[in-house]
Amino acid sequence: AVTNSIGGNTAYKLVAESKVVPFVPLRKASYIKRALFLEHQLWVTPSRSDERYPGGDFPNQCPTVEGLPKWTEQDRSLVGQQLCVWHVFGVTHNPRPEDWPVMPVEHCGFKLKPTGFFTSSPIMDLPESSGGSSHCTSSGVCNTKADTFL
Repeated sequence: AVTNSIGGNTAYKLVAESKVVPFVPLRKASYIKRALFLEHQLWVTPSRSDERYPGGDFPNQCPTVEGLPKWTEQDRSLVGQQLCVWHVFGVTHNPRPEDWPVMPVEHCGFKLKPTGFFTSSPIMDLPESSGGSSHCTSSGVCNTKADTFL
């Protein structure tokens, strides 16, 4: 693992923008049993070129569970492996009057936030203001000239 100057790990934090839970229990709904990859929002597997789709190669034509649930049952080691991180997300919403007759938009996704790369906030090394005082007057009026901060 890569560590920073204070001994902490460096990484990227995956931050989900929305969490969608299926309407039905996946193991009980016969029509959705092939989509058991929806059970978890995050999966991690060793990277393999033949494992490309979370539901397997042909989920709509396969009578059995394939994909992520089957691959993770193998309990393969992740240590020292090139990893594949699977983030499963989607949109399920309760319609509003504004959504009819055309739903305008529904956002979903994620962000990757760097974590532990710096020993402190990188903004802390900005130069002090001239004279060591605030750029605002006692009446609250601030000088907004760009050269004030140089």
